[in-house]
Amino acid sequence: FAAQYGQKTVVLSQVEGVSECFYDLFNQHFKEFRKEDGEVTYFANIAIGGVSRPCPVSPSFQCIVHVQSAELAALPAPFLNRFEKFQLDVDDILRYKLKQLPPGLSDILSQSLQDSQDFVESIGDMSVWSRSAADTLKSIYISLIRPEVCSDNIETIARGESIAFDVLSFIINNFEVGVTVEDIQSCIDSARVEYSGLNEGVELERVIACINMGKAALPFEDVLNDCLRTPLSRVLKQIILSSITRCAVIRLLHLVRPDALYLRRRAVPCEMLRIYFGEQE
Repeated sequence: FAAQYGQKTVVLSQVEGVSECFYDLFNQHFKEFRKEDGEVTYFANIAIGGVSRPCPVSPSFQCIVHVQSAELAALPAPFLNRFEKFQLDVDDILRYKLKQLPPGLSDILSQSLQDSQDFVESIGDMSVWSRSAADTLKSIYISLIRPEVCSDNIETIARGESIAFDVLSFIINNFEVGVTVEDIQSCIDSARVEYSGLNEGVELERVIACINMGKAALPFEDVLNDCLRTPLSRVLKQIILSSITRCAVIRLLHLVRPDALYLRRRAVPCEMLRIYFGEQE
């Protein structure tokens, strides 16, 4: 169907057992049939077992065959020679995804990834049920990136409820995360302690008071464009970064061995330990 209409690119993965069925298609062995009006139709034989039948193929049809690098050595050379070959890994995908984002969001995810990598180092790579803890973590961050991020969706005017609600709205509009107002409030409380006595902390306290009265807006556009012109924009970015890191680490914890996490419990925040062991049966 896809070959006939050619409206979408087909991606085939783990189809080694049936790849020979598409011999003529992959080798572009087409038969041409010209209609009375001059239009040319292309057909390729598609085989299923001992049965073969000609199927129409659109000139715009495209196909991508995905093969794991560990399987390359076992593939026949004639099969490989039918295609242009490109090697991709999780780093390539993550770099591509980050380049599509506004500079501020890209920087938030990059810094958050580094913080999460530090967490993995503190508990040990072998603590994670994965062939590569680093690649698994990067896959988690890829899953946090929304397919489309539109700056028109950014909420730059406070809703008058709380700073946590406004930050939550920004995060949900720009990331695929499962966070609550309580999660955001926890990050805000940590920021109030961390920046206490500094310009950032003073500005944060002022804005919290003003938002509670519906008289202030958070500088989300500064964060989006990575133009941190004020102390508030800097601390706001840190709150968002902490929230994203928290979400990524919680996802990773689902793949961590209980015994390994218990042995390294002193390197793990108490909140994370409560969340992790609270979900164990």
